[in-house]
Amino acid sequence: MTRPSSRFPAAFALPSFAISSPAALRKYAADKLTGEGYPAYGSNPVGTGPYRFVSWDRKARLVKLEAYEGYHGAKAKVKELHFQVVEAAVRKQALLDGKIDGYDLVAPADQQELAGLGYHVLPRPAFNTLYLGINQSGNPALAKPEVRQAIAYAVNRQRLVSEAFPAGAKPALNFHPDTLPGWNPDVAAYAYDPAKARSCSPPRAWRAGCGCGSTTRRG
Repeated sequence: MTRPSSRFPAAFALPSFAISSPAALRKYAADKLTGEGYPAYGSNPVGTGPYRFVSWDRKARLVKLEAYEGYHGAKAKVKELHFQVVEAAVRKQALLDGKIDGYDLVAPADQQELAGLGYHVLPRPAFNTLYLGINQSGNPALAKPEVRQAIAYAVNRQRLVSEAFPAGAKPALNFHPDTLPGWNPDVAAYAYDPAKARSCSPPRAWRAGCGCGSTTRRG
C-alpha cells in the first residue's frame, strides 16, 4: 500500500486477497505443495462463517459443511450443507429427480420450464463478455488501424446477439460487464456501417474522409 487506489475495496472481495488464519496456514503447511500441485491448506479451509468445513471427497466431488454453533452472528438454519459437483448437462434432471435441492447457472432454455413446475428461478445479470481479438501476426494488412476499423464497422453486433445468444444478452461496450467498477459508458463504439467499412480500406480512407484514419498519419 504505497499509494491510494480505488481498486483496493474490490480487490479484497476476491478469494485471492482473502484474509487467512496464520495458525491454519502454519498447521496445514500452506507454502508446501502436494503431489497434485496444491497446498494441503486448500483441503482444510478455515473461516469465520456460520458453517464449518467437514470433508472434501475429491473422488466423489463432494464437499460437506455443518452448522457451527459457536458462530458469533445469526445461527445457520440448515444443519448440513452438501455441495456436489454435477455436470451442466444433467443438473436440471438431478433437480427433477430430487437428487439435489438447487443449482447455479440455470440454462436460459430451462428457466421457463422450471418456473412453470413451481421451482424458484432467480435470474441474474450475466457476468461474462465475449469478444473477438484480431491477431496481426502473419497478415501485414491487419497492422493498419484503418483495416481493423473497417472490420469493426462491418460486424453487425446486434444481429449476432439477437440470433446467437440467449435472451438478455446485449452488445458489449467495454471488456467487462457494466456491473463491475470501472465500466465506462463514454467509450467510443463502432456502429454497424457497411458503407463506411468499405471506404476504410487504405489508401482510399485518406481521400474519402470516413474518419477511420483520423488518429493516424500516412507513412
